[in-house]
Amino acid sequence: MKLNESQIAEIEKYFNSCELTFKEFYDEMFDHFCSEIEHKMNENKSFEESFNEVHENFDSYKQKVRLGEISEFYGLKALEYQQAMYFDRNIKKEYFQSLAKNFSSSKILIWIFLGLLIFKFSPYSQINFKLNSLGAFSGGFSIPLNIFLAAFIIEKTNLVEGFKHSTLGSFFSTKRRIFTDFSLKTVSVFKIALIPISAFIFIIQFITLFEIQMDKVSQSVVFTMIILFLSTTSNFFIEKKILNFKIFKA
Repeated sequence: MKLNESQIAEIEKYFNSCELTFKEFYDEMFDHFCSEIEHKMNENKSFEESFNEVHENFDSYKQKVRLGEISEFYGLKALEYQQAMYFDRNIKKEYFQSLAKNFSSSKILIWIFLGLLIFKFSPYSQINFKLNSLGAFSGGFSIPLNIFLAAFIIEKTNLVEGFKHSTLGSFFSTKRRIFTDFSLKTVSVFKIALIPISAFIFIIQFITLFEIQMDKVSQSVVFTMIILFLSTTSNFFIEKKILNFKIFKA
């Protein structure tokens, strides 16, 4: 038995009350929800009875999420969080496995050779990062920025939800609900981009704070490791089809 317009409107009202974030998830669950109701109505149950049974089934989901403080979600919102945490956990695992593989493979010899070339032809004898007034100003700005980035990386939720519940996001989400066309998986992959950014900021903070002098060898090693880090991240994005480079056109 097919649902009529008023029945579909009733389901839409319920879904909108759940404040879902991802349109892809919304559409997928909406189709599944409607199919379940139609299946029960084919068993000679009324729409109201079918709706309540499916509604109660979905409301059985619950999920605790740390968003500044521990929050507990139920129903479709909890299911959305469960999927987001699943993608976040598995994509992080894949990324670090890829990173370990690149650093431990024979290809590392190519990067060592690149570092030696930099050491050989680098025109600079050393770089000295001093904690002067400019360094203090940039450090005062970059430290909270890096803490902010690290919180997003460590958090077991997606970037959109993390931003929405942050202090900065509250300015945007108070007037309207964030509803994105990005998939849960895509947002989890984008989160990986914050890792090299945060790592680079941390390195600059460390050598500036301790006023470390870097000779040509140290410069070469650091530069080579940064390039390898960025290369691994770019390759990971390409593998996940977030970046799509086409050198030759058919």
